[in-house]
Amino acid sequence: MRLFKLICILFASLSVAGEITIVHADHTKATLKPQGEAILTGNVKVKDGAAMITADKMIAYYRNSTCYKVVTTGNVTIIKQDKTARGDIAIFYPLLNEAELKGKPVKLTSKGIKAEGEIITYDANKKEICIEKMNAVITKKDMKKTK
Repeated sequence: MRLFKLICILFASLSVAGEITIVHADHTKATLKPQGEAILTGNVKVKDGAAMITADKMIAYYRNSTCYKVVTTGNVTIIKQDKTARGDIAIFYPLLNEAELKGKPVKLTSKGIKAEGEIITYDANKKEICIEKMNAVITKKDMKKTK
């Protein structure tokens, strides 16, 4: 029961106010202290509001019962509304509202845009996406539909 409460506290800090976070994993191991980590392995799925993250493994790092960093590895997929991003590793910083997706290549698809690169960085506060070493295909007819 204490492990369940700890997992709830950890992932509550990832939620948007009033949203519910749903977490699934085949196996979970956590440190039952105010500072430590929770390790989720096997078919990891986290649904947080409009976003869904899947991976082979997820480690949530926390301090004073607040999650400050989440590292996901292996077949990482992030889906939010009409956007999908895929990579090998994703690092989330919930307190900063920032994320970084790495891999060879990382891929992003969204309304007529298909882009790939080495690193995708997303800042939710600024609503900015940065893609390093990007190659992209933009379909104009799909872009017109979004206006």
